[in-house]
Amino acid sequence: MVAFLTAKRGMKLLLAILLCPVPVMAQSDTSHIAICERPGTEGAWDASFFTSQGVPRWLEIDAVMTSNERESIARKACEGVELPVARERIAWVGPAGTILGETLPDAVTLQGDLERNPPTVSEVIWHGVDEDASAPDEWPRRPLAHLERVTFGGEERVSLGSETRFECRPGEATAGLLLRDERPWPSSRPQRLEVTASGAGRFEIAVSDRQGLAREAPVSLGTFEAGKLPQRFSFTLPSHATGLESGWVGVSLVCPPGRAHLELHDIVLSPEASTPRPRSAWVWSPQVWQDAAEDLWALVDRQRLDELFISVPVTLEGDVAERERLTQFITQATTRGVAVWPVIGDPRDVLSSSLPALINRLEAYRSYNASADEHARLAGVQLDIEPYLLPGFATAMAHWRERYIETIQTAHKVLDGQLALDLVMPVWWGDHADWGEALLDPLAMANLSITVMNYRTDPGQLYRGAVPFLEWGRDHGIPIRMALETGTLPDENRHTFKQADKGERAALWLVDDLETPLLVWLNSPERDLPGQPFTLIRREAFPASRLTFGGDQARLNEVADQLSEAWSVWPTFEGIALHGLDEHNLGVE
Repeated sequence: MVAFLTAKRGMKLLLAILLCPVPVMAQSDTSHIAICERPGTEGAWDASFFTSQGVPRWLEIDAVMTSNERESIARKACEGVELPVARERIAWVGPAGTILGETLPDAVTLQGDLERNPPTVSEVIWHGVDEDASAPDEWPRRPLAHLERVTFGGEERVSLGSETRFECRPGEATAGLLLRDERPWPSSRPQRLEVTASGAGRFEIAVSDRQGLAREAPVSLGTFEAGKLPQRFSFTLPSHATGLESGWVGVSLVCPPGRAHLELHDIVLSPEASTPRPRSAWVWSPQVWQDAAEDLWALVDRQRLDELFISVPVTLEGDVAERERLTQFITQATTRGVAVWPVIGDPRDVLSSSLPALINRLEAYRSYNASADEHARLAGVQLDIEPYLLPGFATAMAHWRERYIETIQTAHKVLDGQLALDLVMPVWWGDHADWGEALLDPLAMANLSITVMNYRTDPGQLYRGAVPFLEWGRDHGIPIRMALETGTLPDENRHTFKQADKGERAALWLVDDLETPLLVWLNSPERDLPGQPFTLIRREAFPASRLTFGGDQARLNEVADQLSEAWSVWPTFEGIALHGLDEHNLGVE
């Protein structure tokens, strides 16, 4: 399963409350784990979560089952399993999450604060035993390295030596190597094609769109002389119309008449000329814009911000709170060229019971804008709804995806085109099997944009995570922002377990004969328990520095500027959003 991470404040505490077992009150050699349709008395349950059908369930772990307790379990409509281990030996129990594929993956990783007692688990990651989901990507990215390689020409002049090397024999026929993509490249803005190569011989380089490939009529960019040492050659790439069926899809490298060879080291698209890209930031505390606006304007100037996402409280009666102060603040922002968006959202907004409260807030902002002067209006509304923070989310991704889509479509209808709508999404939604285009395509609506929580610090991972959204935004005309994290996050740990044979001693057990499969983590290995055993094979730290720049402003600016330039070749890229600036610059926690 593709891992997901978020920097949303309070997530770790929420998960700790929901997933940590309560202190042991009794000792026994047997434990009973029950999944119940109704909660017990206050304090008597260990965790709650949602099933794959999106309905709530309560998880209870008992050391002793008296006759009264068995009657209580029956009244709460529970199903359960008994384990021949003492209750105090169970470190953690939780839903196993989504296990992709027809066969059980051979490894699973628990992530969280695993060294504390009791541990907290923020994420369950199913994967192959040799996979390393956190390995940094290459940078600069090699966007053509995955392309199909096709030799062309007569006289059998061309042979492939490896994935990146080809050789040319002497001859008169036009021949060479074609690198072909399935999707057009972003090309509506002037950009350059930079090729780093070594070898021997003068090669011509050309590009083709789909029509050019069909007619065998590429557009020549020029020639370059390859030498023994790698050199970078830069060519102006002609602009091309955008869209699903338009754009450049191939690069041709044409052999000279004589013997030659070429080793490709890198092929990168970059903008023809660097231009300043927009920057935005979140300011979560209303007290900042209400009482410390001058400090905020100083931050806006230092960070070159042109958009702010702020918290604007709404009364139960459906009015914005502190209307006069909000009007004054937005007026000041307008004179500075800064757009202001209220940001709202709660994981439970995808629940039907929460929809009236969400609509109340949206109508309050729409009503405010309808009566405000032009220079005092909100730019739009940003929805930061994170259903993946709901306990048990990973068991019901398809359900929550549809609930999310319905919620957004309702919000868009309520705003009725009078206010733009921006959606905050985690980066892992972009290419996840249960999300991806199945989520994005129904949201291709007017007056909508997306801000992607691309919370990594490795430039290669940041670039790779952005591409699915940028390509979708290009194809549907939807503006896309990329958000980077600079706030304070806790370090975590990862423990990886692999499948063990029946009869082996193991500390992690998959109990899959319940309505919701559970993972049971023991504080010491045991054998012959119900379910599939997994043995510990690796412990590793997962430092927060992989996710957040942690206030390192110089490093943040370096990466943000570098990536803004790389991402700007997509025509709907709308700049960088920064999360956590308020913590380091305005004292907001």
